Amino acid sequence: MTPTTSAPTVASVNAAGTTRVVTKASITAPATTTTTTAPAAKGSAIGAAPAQPAPQTLTGDLQQPDDASANYAFTGSGAMRISVSWSPTTTLSLFVSCPDGSQTAEGASSVAVVLPDANGACELTLKEALVQYNVVSYTLTIAPTGG
Repeated sequence: MTPTTSAPTVASVNAAGTTRVVTKASITAPATTTTTTAPAAKGSAIGAAPAQPAPQTLTGDLQQPDDASANYAFTGSGAMRISVSWSPTTTLSLFVSCPDGSQTAEGASSVAVVLPDANGACELTLKEALVQYNVVSYTLTIAPTGG
């Protein structure tokens, strides 16, 4: 509620004997404004580490002669680990390339590479190093190393 104040009515008589009545209007006190400022968010975006991507798990098959390799594109952020395991036992090679470097590994049933600075658009290729006409089923995982 806004408080109001009324001034008294003043009457005066002039020299001609006429009474003049002056009533002062009510004076309303100005409304009070309250400003509330929300507290600043904790932490700061300045210098904050980029968000780590969620781990990805992909599966597939390699088989000569038409599907002897598989290619995948992903966005790297910071240190990333790319690992793959497969069966049956045969030799496969994994090549991973990012703007700041590349890694290659070869193995008989699993391999892994770590890129310390995989920022940006990256590509990987998984391929049969030896001609194998049987189906080779693989599971590929792309994940940040710290998350």
